[in-house]
Amino acid sequence: MKRILTVLPIVLVLLSSCISYTVEMGYSRIDLPDETGPKKETRYRLIQAAEGYPSEDGTLYEEPPYPDDLSAISFPYLYMPHNAGPLKDSRITEITIMAVPLGHEELREEEISSILSSLSDIEADFIILTGSLENQVLGAEAAGINAVTLEGGTVLFSLPYSSSDGKSAVFTVANGKDVEIAAASFDNAMPSSPADIPAWTEEIGKSGDAAKVRMIASSMTDKESILVISSSEPSTLDWTMLTLRYRGEKNFPISDMLLSSGWTDAYRATHFSPETDSGATRVNGSLYERMDFIYTKGVMPSWMIAFPVKGLTDAKGISAILADIIVP
Repeated sequence: MKRILTVLPIVLVLLSSCISYTVEMGYSRIDLPDETGPKKETRYRLIQAAEGYPSEDGTLYEEPPYPDDLSAISFPYLYMPHNAGPLKDSRITEITIMAVPLGHEELREEEISSILSSLSDIEADFIILTGSLENQVLGAEAAGINAVTLEGGTVLFSLPYSSSDGKSAVFTVANGKDVEIAAASFDNAMPSSPADIPAWTEEIGKSGDAAKVRMIASSMTDKESILVISSSEPSTLDWTMLTLRYRGEKNFPISDMLLSSGWTDAYRATHFSPETDSGATRVNGSLYERMDFIYTKGVMPSWMIAFPVKGLTDAKGISAILADIIVP
């Protein structure tokens, strides 16, 4: 009995410390590694410049894979410097999706190379780059792996590419199994102060971005579909009275539209509640919001996290997201 009485205060202290832990504290404790020394060149078009660029049939061509004038790009724009990798196990097929929001602020080649270098140890079957077209193209060239640029984002891939209509692309992941992937990128104007929240949420309702997402989502016809969104608005599922102190009960058009259309929010499906797992991917001033999403249909999200990336989180307040998804 004495031992129980001795342990009880310790347990209470631990519980109280957990309750007081906040998203703000979590961000303040992020310790990003310092990368010093010479940087290894990762831009494929520069590595291969002396000997040419391989086309799909294995021959070499002299021009870079993306045009200097990006207005000349038509969607889909396919860049395939490598052969496809092996298919997944068809019995239990699990794929890994990573979304890297590069934002709409212009990034230098060196910045993007540093960002991708810090992610190089993470194995993902698909990496979706969102943000401005310029940043997406720089990212695809820096990565130097197969890529298809769509209207809303660029998908880097190692599994066999099948087809695309410009809004989405279909990939074979295992014998008899494929997935359709699409992306949507919006420049968000998330304020830095709670005082600006009412004006921000009022503008969200007028943006028309939900209609743009609906157009992309409705064009996806595969039974197994994945939609990555770097959004201009939060999710209705996140905004409850017991989460961040500046929030209240609020509905947002994009999440409402997708949820009512049968899409699953992968993060919310794999975490207990917004009260305990915020999943914030953007920080600005005193505001922390989940603005980057993976929505699924016909597949099963099994695990998902938001995590800091050197060059993004410390410089831009942007985090990446990573998810494991089972394809039936």
